[in-house]
Amino acid sequence: MRLRFAVLILLVQAVLFWRHALFLGYSIPWDLQSYHLAHAHLYAEALREGHLPLWDPYTYSGRPVQANIQAQVFYPPMALVALAGSWLGDEWLLDLLELSVVGHVWLAGVLAFRLGRRIGLTDAAALLVGTVYMLGGFFAAHGQHLGAVCVAAWLPLVLDCLARPVNWRNGLALAATLCMTVLSGMTPATIAVLGLAAVFAILRRRPVGMLAAAIVGACLLAAVQLGPTIELTRLSVAKYRSDWLGAGGGVPLKALLSLAWPNIHGVFDPSTYKEPYDLTFMYLYSGLLALGLAAFAIVRNARFAIMAAVSCLWMLGGTTWLGKTVYLSLPEFLRGAIYPQYAAPVFLISLAALAGIGLDRLKVAAKWKWLAAAACAAELIAVSSGRPMNAMPEREPRYTVTGLKTAVPPWRTDTHGNTMAWATSAPITKIPSANGYAPMALERYMQVRLGFCKGERWGAYYEVNDPESPLLAMLNVRYLISREKMPLDWPRREIPGFFVYENERALPRFWTVGRVRADKSVRGLQPAEEAIVEGDTPLPTVAGKVKVVRYSMNEVEMEVESSAATYLVSSEVHYPGWQAWLNAEPRRLLYTNGAFRGMLVPAGRHRVAWRFEPSLLYWCGAVSFCAWALWLVLWRWSAKGRHP
Repeated sequence: MRLRFAVLILLVQAVLFWRHALFLGYSIPWDLQSYHLAHAHLYAEALREGHLPLWDPYTYSGRPVQANIQAQVFYPPMALVALAGSWLGDEWLLDLLELSVVGHVWLAGVLAFRLGRRIGLTDAAALLVGTVYMLGGFFAAHGQHLGAVCVAAWLPLVLDCLARPVNWRNGLALAATLCMTVLSGMTPATIAVLGLAAVFAILRRRPVGMLAAAIVGACLLAAVQLGPTIELTRLSVAKYRSDWLGAGGGVPLKALLSLAWPNIHGVFDPSTYKEPYDLTFMYLYSGLLALGLAAFAIVRNARFAIMAAVSCLWMLGGTTWLGKTVYLSLPEFLRGAIYPQYAAPVFLISLAALAGIGLDRLKVAAKWKWLAAAACAAELIAVSSGRPMNAMPEREPRYTVTGLKTAVPPWRTDTHGNTMAWATSAPITKIPSANGYAPMALERYMQVRLGFCKGERWGAYYEVNDPESPLLAMLNVRYLISREKMPLDWPRREIPGFFVYENERALPRFWTVGRVRADKSVRGLQPAEEAIVEGDTPLPTVAGKVKVVRYSMNEVEMEVESSAATYLVSSEVHYPGWQAWLNAEPRRLLYTNGAFRGMLVPAGRHRVAWRFEPSLLYWCGAVSFCAWALWLVLWRWSAKGRHP
């Protein structure tokens, strides 16, 4: 009855806090719409076609989807969102994503209540823990960061499992919970949870070996995601993210002032916000009443006081001397995966737990404790709800262009002059783009783009700098979209707020050449006449004809005809898992022109098929299947009081 009552109260609080997005026509802004919504569209489209979303043909001239952990392909709640969207229609996907955010916030509150009860708090104090955590500074400011919200929702259960007695059943529960944090898709947040969970285990005098075993178990359970993600990280600009982080990043020290003064940095009005930091990380407000109770409890509970201090230092990261020193001492591959600011949920749940402990230590009647929990909820809803971080009056516009020349597959677009929304919304509008925005963009492809763009090696988005480059034509870019008027003699049209330039020299998606050469750079390449090929291949002698017979997300079929051997070139990105057949006989695909697929085709008329069938995904899927089967067996044994 306690849990049911708490679940109901916390549900009412969550609905009231997020009422703007749920009922009043507002939307959760920024990344949820400009980044996560595109992945949801891909997922729903793939399910309608009867398969998993393995490959995105709309963005970056092609990219792997399932390997991108932020796409949450194997995270059960995202699968439910995509499945519902595939039935109801794409127009429901944003609403479903927002419902998922609110559901995870509610889950966080319920699990935080359970944690409060686990550490011995009364019902009123445990309810305060759930209220402060789910309505506090992290969830109020980070609704747009879907992966981080999901990880933060599971955090209380991780701590709850570590607070329980050490036995097989609790170890299995911990492994499954950690698996959910991995599949949630925000690796820096997961790393923060794992690191600070170890601190909590030590403080609770739990054997760290149990946590280590649970982490290993979680990795096996999540192998279907981890294996492909590790491969993609190795092949993407993600391995250079430490360049972007510099001294380590982190929440600025001055952000701590928002614990007592919510709008001290002006985050309630993004148009006048002046700080050089992401405003969502400048908001930590979790209620004055909760802050006062937490301060009262610091000297009364050393465990959570230490957790709050350690997680605060982690959260501040490179903005402090200690954090900067520790960060720079780490190996480069690890630095790129640690964003200190995502330790904020651990800091804020420690604060919430201290507030609950402080409320329990007050020598007042029980009714006053219930009133304090209600007052805290009312305060947080009044101060934090309906702010720009969690509710915007209008949805972000989806731009489109009518009257584009048709082709199979369609011509691509590219961007110039602050038009990133065109690239990121390609899976939504179904207008393919040679550009995109993703921290895990393929390194080879981004190096090709640097041939006509400017940017750092870790860049996730490069706008066209040299539109006359033959490399742009090689990418099948027929249309260049810009907010600025450009000195080009190309045919031009205007749509509200944009100029659309037509590149009549754009090459088709697939073509043939009669000359190949080996080189490491695409600079100076004349792609219509020659190709740069990696690997031994007999020299072609003529160019032939190509006809696309079928084109889908994970497959393309073509007819190639030539009087002599020819080399088939594409502007489709190559990646491990792409396989080729010539007249149903397996053939080898080669890296061509730096980042793309190509293959030698003999004289005559032939049917060529390329399909994306990543064997690593299937092997890792088998590992996850076996791990979950073993987990279920052990769970049943432990339920009967047995030990394996």
